[in-house]
Amino acid sequence: MNSLWTPDGEHSVNPEQEAMSSEFSELSEEEQEQAQALAEEMNAVREQLAAAPAEIVIANHLMGLYELAAIHLSQQPPKMEEASLTDLQHGGWGAILLDNLEETNMELAENVMVILVMRTEPEGSSKVLDWGQRGWSYRSLSMERYGSEKVETIAFWRTGSGREATILDSCKSTMDEAKSLPKDGWQRVISRRQTDGRGRRDSGWISNEDGLFATWCLDSEIMQNISPGLVQTSVGAVVSKVMGADMKWPNDIVDQNGVKIGGVLVESSNNDHIRVGVGANRFGFVRGEVLGSGWEETLGEVDSSELFLRIDGGIASIFETKKLIGPPESDFLSQFSWKALSRLLSRGAMVNYEGSLYRPIGLRKSGELELVGM
Repeated sequence: MNSLWTPDGEHSVNPEQEAMSSEFSELSEEEQEQAQALAEEMNAVREQLAAAPAEIVIANHLMGLYELAAIHLSQQPPKMEEASLTDLQHGGWGAILLDNLEETNMELAENVMVILVMRTEPEGSSKVLDWGQRGWSYRSLSMERYGSEKVETIAFWRTGSGREATILDSCKSTMDEAKSLPKDGWQRVISRRQTDGRGRRDSGWISNEDGLFATWCLDSEIMQNISPGLVQTSVGAVVSKVMGADMKWPNDIVDQNGVKIGGVLVESSNNDHIRVGVGANRFGFVRGEVLGSGWEETLGEVDSSELFLRIDGGIASIFETKKLIGPPESDFLSQFSWKALSRLLSRGAMVNYEGSLYRPIGLRKSGELELVGM
């Protein structure tokens, strides 16, 4: 209770009542009664909000925004731009939903798929990267452009539905270890040391200490629509993007000087899982005539465990099988791979084939380069 001192003594003052009385003075007696009833109802709502846990109020608010977005999306044609405007400031309601999922029910988070309508160009308050940095994979389901803005419908899920990778202290090759992994779910193996790694055409791979040695098992049905070559370039595109490096066709990850950091290997046998191996050096090295680079020169001080998690989420975003959404089309993977290859090719890289120089102009669905003679 506030008070006011006057020459006549102290008087109690209630600011809300004073303001209300001033506003009511211009109303009729009936209108004043209606206004008073409305004010009391508002006070009751405020008391209910104060008594309710904040996370429940926020969740209800988010559901209201979700319903509003759903109404716009249900129109014919869908009003995607209107749906994307139901976002919040300071991280967006996507970030609030992510916090709520992970802090209140991790079991639910690991078994749920979240579909959001987001403005991705220019980036809105809700950001795809917020989910990716916290162990969620994502896949774009549809896209619309409105002038300079791009709005996408994106599905998010916990990479592997929370299933942990198999971690080894040491092995000869993670490609061989992957053969014995279970056949269900998102399976991958990572080793802290590798003694007998291999590259394309059975060439040896120098596995230095602190490097990344990992293999992913992909569903063999992928090969029905996507060629092994395109699988290889797509994974290479993910790895090069995560490392801030370049990709050299068909499977090398290199630094800006073209020195090799790592590579991607794809193998399969007897209609079994497709095995995709990724090997990379953390530090540069010179061994005899062999010169190697490392991801610390392109990415900075990131250990192999953190690098694995980032690559794992990126590969799962493309190839993890989810019942509610289909796999990416080969056209998308060709464009995705070509974009990664273009970072090196744009600096004038050419292809030398049987003594003649060729200029790459595209990537086929087979994963092969399209060339024109010089």
